[in-house]
Amino acid sequence: MANLTPNTVARFAKGEQVSLDIIERLCKALDCQPGDIMEYIPEGQP
Repeated sequence: MANLTPNTVARFAKGEQVSLDIIERLCKALDCQPGDIMEYIPEGQP
């Protein structure tokens, strides 16, 4: 639904950075807000 590549899905699984464009596509596909699918964790925290 969001046209994500396997590479992008792998980045999510590893907790790596993805672009805001990807977040936007996911939110549109899932009808949600960014805070529903991600959280901010400051550097140095588990």
